[in-house]
Amino acid sequence: MGKAKISVLMATYNGEKYIEEQLNSLLVQSREIDELVIVDDYSTDATVCIIRDFIDKHKKNDSWVIYENEKNKGWKKNFHEGISLITGSVLFFCDQDDIWLTDKIECQMKILEQHPEIMVLASEETVWYGGNKPEVTKLSDHATLEKIELGCNAENYMIQCSGCTMAIRREYINRVLPYYIDRCAHDDIFWKIGSLDGKCYFLHESTILHRIHGNNESRKRGRTLKKSIQNCRNEIDTGNQMINYMQTYSVPNYSVKKGTVENVINAYRYRLGLLEKKKVSSILPLATRYSMIFRRKRQLVGDILLAFGLKEQL
Repeated sequence: MGKAKISVLMATYNGEKYIEEQLNSLLVQSREIDELVIVDDYSTDATVCIIRDFIDKHKKNDSWVIYENEKNKGWKKNFHEGISLITGSVLFFCDQDDIWLTDKIECQMKILEQHPEIMVLASEETVWYGGNKPEVTKLSDHATLEKIELGCNAENYMIQCSGCTMAIRREYINRVLPYYIDRCAHDDIFWKIGSLDGKCYFLHESTILHRIHGNNESRKRGRTLKKSIQNCRNEIDTGNQMINYMQTYSVPNYSVKKGTVENVINAYRYRLGLLEKKKVSSILPLATRYSMIFRRKRQLVGDILLAFGLKEQL
């Protein structure tokens, strides 16, 4: 992989406030980006103009390109469709408002070059609320790697990273895409299927400053009843796609992992029964399975409130 072509896929939408700072962090990477593909989701501010001016200023017209959607599609679909535009052998996902450490690409590429078994490589991040920047600008030499594999109690089923920390090999993208559900998050399916294969690894070291502010697109997750019901359906469909994948490819510990995914699907069916059909009988079996689908216990309480109209939005 010494001559691997590195592609970065960025989705943008009304990001004029922070986009230039992110573009600059990509420009100064210690290992150069071969291709930056930006897909703008019909921004109504100056985002596109800032990007075009930046590309012209730094003479990147031959390798940095921006596509403009003719209508707003949402960040999930924007990333999904953008994958088809990249041509590199390794893909890095990128958000519009973060800052990458200067050796993020160099470090992650070195790991991929040394470990051909790794298909999906994610990392920690430094959460940053603006203001003074954390002093960390480069990765240490002592970061540890953890293999992410789905366990019998649904350990590692839920994604534990931000997609903007991920690097994925092109051949694995081609393998996973047929199981990709358009309305789901772009990073989630690679984490989930990577954990089935045992080809997803996690770098215990931060590679980005993840900027948190009031307009993060992926954090606009107001929990309405309608959204929660759709989330259940999405997760059930994703679980079924994972089973389809396992039936097509040789997955280690097949029977255990298939059973785990089926248990998760059933948990979401109980949740759907509670939310959509107000089934009180779903509460107890859902409570016994909460750790499979909820990150916090209080989310189950929130579902009960939503289901019975005690709280319209959380």
